[in-house]
Amino acid sequence: MLAHINNPLHQQIIKSAELNIPTRQYLFGTENLLDQGLQYGALTNAQVYQKFLQKEVFEPTCISLITEPGFFEHETIVTEKTIMSIYAGTIPIWVGGWRIADYMRDQGYDVFDDVVDHSYQNLTDPWDRCYHAIKLNIDLLQNFSLAQQVIQQSQTRLLNNLNLLRHNHFYNKAQQGISRYSLPIKIT
Repeated sequence: MLAHINNPLHQQIIKSAELNIPTRQYLFGTENLLDQGLQYGALTNAQVYQKFLQKEVFEPTCISLITEPGFFEHETIVTEKTIMSIYAGTIPIWVGGWRIADYMRDQGYDVFDDVVDHSYQNLTDPWDRCYHAIKLNIDLLQNFSLAQQVIQQSQTRLLNNLNLLRHNHFYNKAQQGISRYSLPIKIT
């Protein structure tokens, strides 16, 4: 599984990748001090998004590279990482997790199959999934004008995804699944 580390092609791509994105260190939680020595208590995901990520990370972004858990396992787990990308109105590419694009599509979300090649999601090796998520979509990731154009032309689709989320779509789907059983089970 770790054969990718010594793969000359992977090494060449990593070494040739030109990054001209200014780096920034984001520190969260009580164990870390933030800029100007301010210290925050425990923060919820919503607070982290609103205080630190929304304006600085997501809003100026067109595409989200989402690192959901379940990297080695063949499991689909959707967390706040995907939810934040929907709230931010970005095009999702899942570089972690297993078949998340399929799951989200099945839930009714637009995963922009006409723009993003999600064929990487079915690869058995998680390293290959990450590598091919980038490789298959490199034009979109490197061409900012193209990414901006996709965002501008996809406002209705992005808003539809946001509306699904705002109207408790995951909760409603779970209730529908539970209602198939005769037991009086209700999620509260």
